[in-house]
Amino acid sequence: MDRFIKYLNAYSKLSDLTIEKLRANIITLELQKNQLLLRQDQICKHLYFVEKGILKQYYFLGDKAIIDYFATENKIVSSISSLFGQKPSNKIIEAIETSTLQAVSYEKLESLFLDNPDLERVGRLIATEAFMLMEERIFSLQFHTAKKRYDDLLNNNPDILMRVSLGDVASYLGITQVTLSRIRSQK
Repeated sequence: MDRFIKYLNAYSKLSDLTIEKLRANIITLELQKNQLLLRQDQICKHLYFVEKGILKQYYFLGDKAIIDYFATENKIVSSISSLFGQKPSNKIIEAIETSTLQAVSYEKLESLFLDNPDLERVGRLIATEAFMLMEERIFSLQFHTAKKRYDDLLNNNPDILMRVSLGDVASYLGITQVTLSRIRSQK
């Protein structure tokens, strides 16, 4: 739980009272490798912080899984449109490794935001950063070459390449495994 608080405090300092209220509303979850955290068409009920492990977020296009996010240690994961819209998710979230998560429910999070402006500020800053990263990812998928996307992943998140299957990495990069193998052989 301390890692989650430290993560939030890195955005903006939370008051001791806010931290106390937040601690009272956080639960710890343990997931086994390949266990689903969220199923497609399920409403996401929690915001999760990855304390240990790695998860993938994906959806299906026909029978093909399209991975759009890896959540490693010290990252937030949730189906944001499902959580804040309280509607069924089109995403699936699955543990790639045995993982430990800190979770706060949607209802408690909304209540905490309402009563604690310092936490609401942190939430806004996290959301802003997430939108900027999403914009960068969309730009990368539209305009960068497969090699550039691979090099960016290698430079910015090298641990993903060691912890995730090549098929999942290829899906995340928007390329085939054959293309990924060709790029990797050029190194």
